[in-house]
Amino acid sequence: MDFIAKLAALAPPPRAHLTRFHGILAPNASLRAQLTPSGRGRRPATDAAPADGTAPTDHRNPAERQRSMTWAQRLKRVFNIDPTTCIRCGRAVRIVASIEEPNAIRAILATSQSTAH
Repeated sequence: MDFIAKLAALAPPPRAHLTRFHGILAPNASLRAQLTPSGRGRRPATDAAPADGTAPTDHRNPAERQRSMTWAQRLKRVFNIDPTTCIRCGRAVRIVASIEEPNAIRAILATSQSTAH
């Protein structure tokens, strides 16, 4: 029982981030926006609204403000999988359908598994 209790203590709580950042990479760090490529994070006091009531100035262009990783970029970065390139021919892949019906997905996977062997 002691062993199981120790193992259970090591398991992270559900829906909790497994990576926690401290210091300048912490989500609320004042210098984080200057360090991260997308400029996300709390803006320093110098970027706060001026005393005259005008809107704060953002020195980033629209591309820098919108810069975030796509799901494909995240897969490539984390798992070294490139879903935008065909593994057989190396050409670019394009989405032709989005199948969300569970029964259809099961049927397609069952068919592909039976033909793969």
